[in-house]
Amino acid sequence: MWIYGSRRFSDDVELMLGRRVPMFFNMLLGYVTPLLLTIALFLVLWQFKPPTYGDYQYPWVCRIAGWILASLPVIPVPVIAAVTVYKAKGSFIERLKASCTPDSSWKPSLNKYKELYRKQNGDMTGDC
Repeated sequence: MWIYGSRRFSDDVELMLGRRVPMFFNMLLGYVTPLLLTIALFLVLWQFKPPTYGDYQYPWVCRIAGWILASLPVIPVPVIAAVTVYKAKGSFIERLKASCTPDSSWKPSLNKYKELYRKQNGDMTGDC
């Protein structure tokens, strides 16, 4: 919601479902959910204790292997973000802004929705 934008998200939902996203849903996605997820992350990290099995303490190598396995699904996100910023043209700030802005070629693939999308987003280039 912070990068893509609640208005653009609501426009896309309206294009698909024929109705806009309710305001409380935008508030949930934009503020409540990130706040609750941040609180949950800090609470989990604060209460973390090394894993045990009864009285057995797992060695540090096993703990490191566990952290690596747990972080594997998350690793592609920052890697692809860094590659996208690196490949963009301009100064660092310009590349960062360009990487967080939707590409103009992002449009519906079906012709019957392209005209509606063009009207919603003010795209008057004529060619989707």
